[in-house]
Amino acid sequence: MKITLSKQMFAKKLQVGDSVPFSDRGMYIGNGTIVKDAGDHYEVEVDNRVEENLRRTGILS
Repeated sequence: MKITLSKQMFAKKLQVGDSVPFSDRGMYIGNGTIVKDAGDHYEVEVDNRVEENLRRTGILS
């Protein structure tokens, strides 16, 4: 699954291939990988396990 994240969420510029960690209230959920730098946002690919965890915590609906 691909997730779109605003570049404003990050303090530094990231590159395609960089890892992006996800957490909920300090609890680690998993990592995604940047697959596209699309101007004002990044497209991040997450595997099924991370997607399931993001849905369970309510980050994704």
